[in-house]
Amino acid sequence: MKYLVYATVGCMVLAACGKESCQSKELIFSKQSLESLPNSIGDCAMVQIIYADANKLTAVPSSIGKVQALRELDLSYNQLNALPDELADLANLEQLDLSNNQFKELPPAVLKLPKLRILDLRNNQLSDLPDDIAALKSLENVYLSGNSFSADDRAAFRKLLPSTKFVWSGVSKQAAE
Repeated sequence: MKYLVYATVGCMVLAACGKESCQSKELIFSKQSLESLPNSIGDCAMVQIIYADANKLTAVPSSIGKVQALRELDLSYNQLNALPDELADLANLEQLDLSNNQFKELPPAVLKLPKLRILDLRNNQLSDLPDDIAALKSLENVYLSGNSFSADDRAAFRKLLPSTKFVWSGVSKQAAE
């Protein structure tokens, strides 16, 4: 078996595979046509990376908040429009990819991720970001192309996060510029 995590995907439920699958650093659920992630994902507290991109997810289980070692979460190319409040419990999360979903507003839990460095929100239905985004002091890069932001919005974001690099339509702009 090339990666133990692929066995996890085949099982569809982590518990069916046994605790061994949760000893991996990565869980890969990519391109499996999944409509939901297993609730038992919370039993994998030591997993650092979860790829759940290119599925049919409409929700993320609240148990995701128990994956305390998680540093990278890829939920791109799904049908998500909300995230559970428990996502805020992921104190070590550094990279969050929510691109190509159906978000109309930034989920409040995202604003409570103290170590978040990279936030990908490309190709959603966003037209505004809350002022509370300024609380994300570790944020280095935000990808926002494919949303409906005005020039005034863009200027406001730069003021809120002066040291953050924003990427609009493939063009990178330094907030300080």
